[in-house]
Amino acid sequence: MLRKHKVRTLLMAGTAACAAVLATAPAANATTGSGTVSDPWVNPARVAHETCTGAHLWGNYSNGNYYNQIAVLGLGDQLDVRYLTGGAGMVKWNGHAVWGFTSKSCFTFG
Repeated sequence: MLRKHKVRTLLMAGTAACAAVLATAPAANATTGSGTVSDPWVNPARVAHETCTGAHLWGNYSNGNYYNQIAVLGLGDQLDVRYLTGGAGMVKWNGHAVWGFTSKSCFTFG
């Protein structure tokens, strides 16, 4: 049976060892990946905010055209950008967990 002071010493040593490992772990980088379809920003996606009033979130984007409107985004809405393609960004409308495309000219990172 271990005495209280030995248990306390072992716990403190374990805590210090864990802290040392965490301090040396590399920080997650939101811009890991090039932001393309084949190399997206995934974990985490890059945070952006809507800068246009009445911008649309679309279900599909192909050859510069948008198809299947999902929603109208509001000025300042937070988005999580997964990748950029053509004139659009593949984004998640934060708070609604809805993925779609919106114009790159209507959001800014940060």
